[in-house]
Amino acid sequence: MLAWRVRASLRWVGGCLLVLTAGSFALSVVVTPILPSLAYYGLPTRAWQLGLGACLALVPLHRRMSPRFRPWAAVLGSVAVSWSIFTLDASWAYPGWVAIVPTAGAALLLAGGDPQWSTSTSLSAPRRSFPKVIILLGDVSYSLYLWHWPVLVIPTLASGQPLTVWETLGAVALSVLLAGLTYRYVEQPTRRAGACSQKPWRLVSFGVVTSMVVAGVLAVVPAAFTLTSTETVPTFVGGQIPERLEAPRAVPLNISDSLASPSRAAIFSGCTDLTPTDDEAQLERCRGGDTDGSAASVALIGDSHAGHLQPTLDEIGEDEGFTVDTYLRNACPVFAAPITHYDSGRPHPECQPWREDLLMGLRAVPPDVIVVSHNDAGYFDDLGVAPSVDEWLGWERELINDLPDVPVLIVSETPHWVRSPATCLAENLDDVAPCSLPADGAYPFDHAALLGADLDAGRESPVGVLDGHDLVCANRCYAIAGSILLYSDRDHLTDTGARALAKRFQTRWEASGIPVP
Repeated sequence: MLAWRVRASLRWVGGCLLVLTAGSFALSVVVTPILPSLAYYGLPTRAWQLGLGACLALVPLHRRMSPRFRPWAAVLGSVAVSWSIFTLDASWAYPGWVAIVPTAGAALLLAGGDPQWSTSTSLSAPRRSFPKVIILLGDVSYSLYLWHWPVLVIPTLASGQPLTVWETLGAVALSVLLAGLTYRYVEQPTRRAGACSQKPWRLVSFGVVTSMVVAGVLAVVPAAFTLTSTETVPTFVGGQIPERLEAPRAVPLNISDSLASPSRAAIFSGCTDLTPTDDEAQLERCRGGDTDGSAASVALIGDSHAGHLQPTLDEIGEDEGFTVDTYLRNACPVFAAPITHYDSGRPHPECQPWREDLLMGLRAVPPDVIVVSHNDAGYFDDLGVAPSVDEWLGWERELINDLPDVPVLIVSETPHWVRSPATCLAENLDDVAPCSLPADGAYPFDHAALLGADLDAGRESPVGVLDGHDLVCANRCYAIAGSILLYSDRDHLTDTGARALAKRFQTRWEASGIPVP
């Protein structure tokens, strides 16, 4: 619009649009591997897809293209879109560069269409001969796009269970019904309203004002509601959870974290997916504990389930005078089991080179103690078939034999929840009892075998196991202890909770037979 104000020329506007489109695509390629959520939802990284359609409107290839080439353009576009439907999944970094395939495919379908924009010649039929259901689905497609996601997701979140096939089909049918109603009674009346069609600026102004009002409501409304009860509980001495682990009766007014946005370990903000071979500046950001020239050092290694323990070791290191160097890679266990990526279900090839670099770095400069932790239960699921206890322990022993001959402390899993405890607490402000687990039912596999296993055979240095279950459970496993919210999601501790567990962790560390530096 600004370009048109400067110079009312389609060539000038098209040139500006082309520059913006190319810049947006370049930004998408750069941002996607770094901040995938921002790249997916952000307008600056998705604007190029809208820009490509706008460029096609300014340079109508469907009118300039030879009738002989239109069917081929449409066929090529159909192939690109079909390839995207059956090939792109969670293992692809999207949008990124790969989004050009479905987007360009759609553009080619339009470019290969009939000069009157009736339909694609690749389908070799005018609109009136299409099956009516296809036309109806095309008409309501945008409403369907808006409806299908909440209709599919809200029941899943409410029940805590995935939908069955029949429930999914019912949800899809409901989405189509809602899309048809909103198309008929919202979209069409708005589009055909005289005030909007005769003076489009009114529609644009209405959209802008509505967006600003909604944004303001979303910013103000959460602050108007306190996700707590009216009770308070005494804070722990020194902020540390005592040996007698108890949950309050209700969510206290002085809870440590917001239930809407619980804290996470700071290490997740830029210190994951690192190995000892990364540059010194990156490693320095992963250093915690006593960083003022301490001679003693502890290496914390593993995946994100080691990362959520970093604040705990940081607290202990500051008190006891040792540094904590953390080496993490998300979704990669430290042992060499055939693990698939937890999100895509595909092999995770980055894990093996990361392990090799990690072990090489630890052998080159051995720390005083190595602390190991990983998502045991999640990797059992990823394997598809639960391995035997002997096979599991074999992987652990193989890892220990590959580590330098220094004391090793293995921290077993903390409980996994069916859904986020913070969500449960928000729904049960006056009675937190439903937001707990039986102590003997918090694990999907028998971790007792790991606790009692002889893992240090053939080593001069000892190997100990710290029971993560005992760290956060008593007669039951709680989501909250006193005023401390323990979990940020289904299986990670909050930063506040991890720090508040430092004294309990140190007591169990000392009892494991592994010396605290």
